[in-house]
Amino acid sequence: MGGGGAERQLTYLARGLTVGGWDVHVALLAGGPYLQALELSGAVIHLMRVARNYDPRLLMAIGRVIDAVAPGVVQTWMPMMDIAGGFVSSIKGVPWILSERASNQQYLSRAKRLLRSASARRATAIVANSSAGERYWASRIPSGSRFVIENALPLEEMDAIPAADLAPFRGVEATRLVMAAGRFEPQKNYDALVQALQIVARKRDIKALFCGEGPGEASIRSAIGLAGLSGRILLAGFRRDVWSLMKAVDLFVSISHFEGRANTVMEAAACGLPLVLSDIPEHREMFGDDAAWFVDRHDPASVAQAIEEVLADPAEARARAERAARAARHWTVEEMAARYDAVYREIAAKS
Repeated sequence: MGGGGAERQLTYLARGLTVGGWDVHVALLAGGPYLQALELSGAVIHLMRVARNYDPRLLMAIGRVIDAVAPGVVQTWMPMMDIAGGFVSSIKGVPWILSERASNQQYLSRAKRLLRSASARRATAIVANSSAGERYWASRIPSGSRFVIENALPLEEMDAIPAADLAPFRGVEATRLVMAAGRFEPQKNYDALVQALQIVARKRDIKALFCGEGPGEASIRSAIGLAGLSGRILLAGFRRDVWSLMKAVDLFVSISHFEGRANTVMEAAACGLPLVLSDIPEHREMFGDDAAWFVDRHDPASVAQAIEEVLADPAEARARAERAARAARHWTVEEMAARYDAVYREIAAKS
């Protein structure tokens, strides 16, 4: 239950399903920032203690949980469990759903990618959180049952959160604040964003918050230093108050190379922020040209130009942000849980 978007979505789904009357059990290898939220969801948690992720004893641990719970459906949520949990579910004859939380498999080694694809052929169904994720599996398992169920937002909770006081960080009132959030890894393309901010900073008084953590932090710090932006870009770490921060900044930027259903982009939209996004299918699936600025993720100058346009035209920025916010009002936890409910019932009826 680390600090990623997939873990957060699991807490939302567990809560929505328990409210809907489902008996939800979640098997984990470790805790993390979102463990408490999962505990509060009403799900029963099974902690499987093994030495490492691919410990052979993991198969036995999963088997013991399945025997104890006797589930009607097993759903695996992360790639490692697609392999281990999918195998055990298949052996025990329990209907199994593979979850596709991204749309590009570059985050897996070739060996793990092949192993996961082989395992997926045993799946009763595949649920992706984006059309791009569904297409990935359609090209590999054309005859399988596939569904697209988008991520959700706890909108009432978000609406109740006040804006953070960023005046000490902003300094001069005219300083504009840019925000990015997500794991510090190559997928998120932070180095190109640093280059874009360097271009904008030559013309405007800006500062930026990068919220997240991960293996790429040292590389990002180095890029910030080389760009001469050490006093302008703050690496804020993993933040539980990200919604509050979003309500206090001027725009949100995500120029990822690939995504599943980008939680932070959804949240920024719901918080009413103007959006500068990489022109990838996963972002295009959420918004049209009239709700965000789409940029070439390989071209920092393109990113810088879009940021400059947002800052130079407040009326247009506000209009696009309002359209994005209207789209976000449809991404409710209740809707996501209801759609999973329908999938589970359809699968159970065929078993």
